[in-house]
Amino acid sequence: MAVGSVDSDANVSEFSAIGDELEIVAPGEKVKVTGGFDGNVIVSGTSVSVPHDNGGKRDKNKNDI
Repeated sequence: MAVGSVDSDANVSEFSAIGDELEIVAPGEKVKVTGGFDGNVIVSGTSVSVPHDNGGKRDKNKNDI
């Protein structure tokens, strides 16, 4: 399984995973996240996309219980 990254226009990010193993894409470019010292930072990367995937799976599995 692979998680891909898209930008705010749903275009696949240049650094995104691609191929047959790709199951889901999520926001991964210029995502505003909470940083240290009560501030926010803008980050990019597939590691930013993964929490979206995990949250979606949690919600899907919640209905299977």
